[in-house]
Amino acid sequence: MGLDSGRVSLVGGCSVLHRISSQICGIAWRRVRGWMVLLPCAFLALGASLEADVLVSRKAPQLSGGEIEGSVQVLRPQNTTLKGGLTMTGDLLVPGSPSVQLNGSPTYSGTIDGIGRASPSSHTITIRNHVTMGRVIRRSDPVAFPTAEEPDLPGGRRWVKLDHSSDDPGDFATIGRLVLKQGMTQAVPAGAYASFEAYGGSTFLFGTAGATEPDVYHFNQVHLQGNSAIQILGPVEIRIRYCIDVWGSVGSSEHPEWLTLKLSHTGLDLNAGVVYGTVIAPNGTVSVTNGCQLIGGLWAHRIVSNNGILRCVGGETVNALPNAASFEVATLENTPLEIMLQGSD
Repeated sequence: MGLDSGRVSLVGGCSVLHRISSQICGIAWRRVRGWMVLLPCAFLALGASLEADVLVSRKAPQLSGGEIEGSVQVLRPQNTTLKGGLTMTGDLLVPGSPSVQLNGSPTYSGTIDGIGRASPSSHTITIRNHVTMGRVIRRSDPVAFPTAEEPDLPGGRRWVKLDHSSDDPGDFATIGRLVLKQGMTQAVPAGAYASFEAYGGSTFLFGTAGATEPDVYHFNQVHLQGNSAIQILGPVEIRIRYCIDVWGSVGSSEHPEWLTLKLSHTGLDLNAGVVYGTVIAPNGTVSVTNGCQLIGGLWAHRIVSNNGILRCVGGETVNALPNAASFEVATLENTPLEIMLQGSD
């Protein structure tokens, strides 16, 4: 089988002209000395990619109840259990060839194999009763994990607390710790800071309206309490070294693609909040519980959802295997024939 400018040549003189930019599986028949012979053919189309509707968990995720709009890809071959009450609109992509065990009668679209490595096969995927999901796609090789760069060290040492709208924070380049008390709103320029804290519905304003490149903010830690927020006015990248507490909201509900939250040494616990953006936590667990929401993209050392809501919007691009429509076609031996494979992402 050869690949030449988007054309796949099959043995026996047949050829396939692909029309979709994804991974698909096709089949072709040819007549050999009076017999009809099935020729299976699988190929990778040029520029194959699937738009970013995949959440990525390096270790086996813990998923119980709640809702996932999109798919989940697991990078390590580990036992994985999907617990009752979970609704996932997409698929579960896993490496190797694990066995799939159904407990009860989950709503499940079946198991298919991708084109990755077949080994190992020692792990098990368990789908429990009252789970609704797409497919398990085995042989999905791990994808490259994006980097969460270390934040810069804070340049200032001043501790500033703003109680009233008339309070002046002064030169932000000299601020180490900034605290907003109840009901305050404060615009903040990009820079490196030690700690930001907000209480009682206060709001930090990050980013520049109309910007095309992200403003980069560096922190050791961020604490949002009492329905406080970081509101995004334009593209923003937030890098955090140690911890972030969100009892409120981070990002823009209208533009989740504006925010990238990079957690170099920590994870994120969403127990009473919402994040609009892509979260990258290569060394930490991202946990979404009790109806809290993460709307955007997610790359985590481990994903935990206990009745949380995760909606994929924007983010990184991940290759995946779409659905292919099967069909039959006959041709004489050594007679070229062009066929068009049809499939859907």
